[in-house]
Formats: sequence, C-alpha cells, structure tokens
Amino acid sequence: STLEAALLDCPFVIVYRVSFSTYAIMKHLLTGVRFIGLVNIVPDKPICKELIQYALTPKAVCDELVALVDDADYRNRQKTGLAEVRSLLGNAGATERAAATIAAALK
Repeated sequence: STLEAALLDCPFVIVYRVSFSTYAIMKHLLTGVRFIGLVNIVPDKPICKELIQYALTPKAVCDELVALVDDADYRNRQKTGLAEVRSLLGNAGATERAAATIAAALK
C-alpha cells in the first residue's frame, strides 16, 4: 500500500506493530534491512516516516500527521521523495515493458 500511496502522490506515515514474539523473530532474521515500507526500500532512503513497534505511539502518529498538514516544507519534501519513487518505478506501462523484456529473453 505504500507504493500505491506514492503513485497517488499522497503524503503519509508508515505504522507497523506486531506481537512481541513476531517482532523479536523478524528483527533477528532481517538483519541489514533498513526499512519496511517499499516507498523507502525502492530509493533506499527514508521518504516517509516509519513508526515501528515501540516507536508507534499515539503522540508520534499525531506529531507526524500534524507536520504533514501544517508544515508545507516538510510535506513538499515528502512529495518530492514520492515523485522520485514514481520515477524509479518507471512510467505507465512498466508491467507491459517488463513482460515484453521477459518474453524476449525466453525466445
């Protein structure tokens, strides 16, 4: 859903909380993973704020959403990052181009 929001040019915050045991296992298995949102993984840098597990508090969500609404510079920086993600994903028709490339390689 983070890529869909990026494609729609909609500023947002990523929130994610799971059970303690799931978090502990995934934290152990996913060493070296810097982000969980594809919107941040694609450019390999933070575009949208990620509030994960214990960082996910009502105050943190509120602060981030207020910043997106009230701080035009902050919102514009995120929207610039979202445009970068869209650019990295390619223009419309990316699925068709990928399929054509794969089909050509199979010939």
